[in-house]
This record gives sequence, C-alpha cells and structure tokens, in this order.
Amino acid sequence: MNTWILVLLASVTLFQWTAATVGTYYKELDMCSKPPPSGNSCNASDSSERWYFNSTQEKCLCFQYFGCSQGINNFPEEEICKQTCKP
Repeated sequence: MNTWILVLLASVTLFQWTAATVGTYYKELDMCSKPPPSGNSCNASDSSERWYFNSTQEKCLCFQYFGCSQGINNFPEEEICKQTCKP
C-alpha cells in the first residue's frame, strides 16, 4: 500500500514539474505574443474550438481551427492557454 502511495506522489510531482518546464519553454519562444493561426481550411466542416492568447487584451480567446494553418499560439484548451501565457 505504501509503495503505491509513493508511486502516486512521484507521478504527480513529475507531472507538475513537466508542465512547469513546458510552460517555461513555450514562454521562451515568445509564443504567446504571436498571432493565432490564419484560418486556412482543410475541411470547413471539420473545425474544432481552439484557444489563443491575445496579448493586447491579456487573455485567452476562442477561435475555430480548421487544422491546416501552422501557428504556435494555438492551444487545445482554455486552461492550457491560461497556464502557459498568464501575464
């Protein structure tokens, strides 16, 4: 039982450290000040809701992503956008 608790705590710690490291790496790339993907469409009927950080408003905003545009200010979830680009 104690071994499983230790493994669980180690896993949680590793996950938090990895998330913090990844967030710092992306900030170093200055990705949060880049524009969102331009919206080139592969398939207009197959869009998904994505998030980008608007550096003027200093908040994450939603946009429709069609899967073909390349851009680094593009997050699958609002919370990931906020954690990565928080001012």
